[in-house]
Amino acid sequence: MRDEEQAFHTERLRLSTVGRTYLASKVRSVAQEDGDGAGYDIRSYGLNGGDRPLEVKTTLGHARTPFYLLSNELAVSQERPNAFRLQRVYDLRGRPRLSSSSRH
Repeated sequence: MRDEEQAFHTERLRLSTVGRTYLASKVRSVAQEDGDGAGYDIRSYGLNGGDRPLEVKTTLGHARTPFYLLSNELAVSQERPNAFRLQRVYDLRGRPRLSSSSRH
């Protein structure tokens, strides 16, 4: 869970840094609090206050190591392409790094 925790804190910091502390306080770890069926791991927010579902994918290898999306994750990415974000944590065995989030 270290990977999702890192992404969670990064999201809160992203919002706090630009003065959106209220939104930062609303960021939730959906996977940890509600289970893994929502199609994303973290409920965050864009700077405009819009929903920003964030799926965290972790690999042991380098940043280009392939990974799989589950069907519910793919569905959310297709239903909400402008909001959905995918964030990678890679090199988990070495020095874990978080890629910048990107649109799917």
